[in-house]
Amino acid sequence: MNNKVSQETKELARQIMEETQLKLSALYGTPVSIMFRIKYNVISHNLLLQIVLSYFKIRYTDMVSDRRDNDVKIPRNIFCWLARGYCGLLERQIAEILHRDRSTISHSLQTVKDMIDSNDQLYMHPLNELENSITELFKENV
Repeated sequence: MNNKVSQETKELARQIMEETQLKLSALYGTPVSIMFRIKYNVISHNLLLQIVLSYFKIRYTDMVSDRRDNDVKIPRNIFCWLARGYCGLLERQIAEILHRDRSTISHSLQTVKDMIDSNDQLYMHPLNELENSITELFKENV
């Protein structure tokens, strides 16, 4: 698995961030910076989903499929974790995006928490790389 965010995905992310920044600035009547949006969990779940899909080189149809192998399960679980932290989504909202039951999302979040607590590199390595990529992406646009 090649686990790098593609240039195309970065460009899409930049475009979405720019549009969102303009909309938020108009809404609040004052310039809104990218770092403000990260701090307050106002990042599009669509952008996050594209970043995760690109990183793991899988399709959305794989993400919402019934497959349980690690090639799909780990990206799905990590998306749940990041969507909760970066987007501030509720379990039921994540469940809708992934066509899952809320209890399944709850289990995914607990799984990632357990893996983080045990420093499991199967989860920690991609999670750290994705978080770094997201942070770098926002730094480039501040």
